[in-house]
Amino acid sequence: MKKLNWKRIVGLSTAVFAVIVCVVWNNAQEISKSNAHKIMVFVPMTGKLASAGLSEGRGVEVVVDDWNKKGGLLGKKLEVVWEDTRADITEALTIYQRNNLSENKPLGIYSIVSSVAMNLKNFTEKDNIPHIAAVGAENFSKAPHAYALRNFNSANIVGKELIRYIKTTYPDRRIVYFYENSDHSISCKAAMEKEIDETMTVKVLDFDPTMNNFRDLIYKANPNNDEDIVIITGIGSYLGILIRQLREFGYTGLIMGDANLNIAGVHSYAEKAMNGVIILDYQQYDDNAYCKHVNEAFTKKYVEPLPDVGYYLAYQGIDTLLAFYKSKGTTNIPNLTEAMEGFIHDGCLGKVTVKNGELNYPLSFRTISE
Repeated sequence: MKKLNWKRIVGLSTAVFAVIVCVVWNNAQEISKSNAHKIMVFVPMTGKLASAGLSEGRGVEVVVDDWNKKGGLLGKKLEVVWEDTRADITEALTIYQRNNLSENKPLGIYSIVSSVAMNLKNFTEKDNIPHIAAVGAENFSKAPHAYALRNFNSANIVGKELIRYIKTTYPDRRIVYFYENSDHSISCKAAMEKEIDETMTVKVLDFDPTMNNFRDLIYKANPNNDEDIVIITGIGSYLGILIRQLREFGYTGLIMGDANLNIAGVHSYAEKAMNGVIILDYQQYDDNAYCKHVNEAFTKKYVEPLPDVGYYLAYQGIDTLLAFYKSKGTTNIPNLTEAMEGFIHDGCLGKVTVKNGELNYPLSFRTISE
């Protein structure tokens, strides 16, 4: 029987181990390099806000497709990673930790839903990860704020514009205001209160976003067709139920709100009740070549009717970030929020300007016709 050459075996084992370590290290480096060009989409893909999450996630997908067709960002391909937060804070943080994003930093995170975005921000700021959030919460733009960008017009602006429009256009109307008990609506309410004067009568009713039946609330409000104007702020498809039940109650008067009333799920639940609703909306230029391209890219990729404004917001928000990186020739930018101050980028929703950590878009009133 041949004697085993232990020296040779140990030598081979050491060599194999060295190769394995080398391969694992190289793979880790490749994963790290790849992860550095990933955009992670933290959106609800299930539950009541799924339609909004799907719409905005697809906006990120399409803009990444467009950049990759042009060679990617600074010569490197981009990748989209979807994560279903279910609009739940705990789930979002679990996803963050499961992916070990403190170590495996992505190029950026795109999120929606104020509570989720606010809690994620605590981690993205600490880990220096660019974080774009389509949320109405005013607090998202407060310090610490070195890597966070709010991709949504300020609730402060929305609240002021709604009241100023009523003062100018319907000066004799009373206001019945239904607002969701959320950061966005509370911020809108605060802004409205600053604009309301002693000549105006306002009835305010808050509601729980989990409600499916608003009839008792509507009965309590008892809006008058000829004398009142109803304002609704919140986020989620259930707003369509509120609008439909207002009409079923017999209210035929004016209903107003912000761009959240224009998401696909709201229209689905409201059905024909959306007809005549006045919305302070983002400008979608259907005749603009940029917008036509974004529309065509969506219908070609998903073979579905165009979604709501969230799709365009996500597209232009990420497009603005990538355009900024391209203009600087690097993605390694300390204090990104401050560096982007004053940056202007033309897109499908008009000219976006970065100011105080917010992407500001032009707004205009329009009446829904269905």
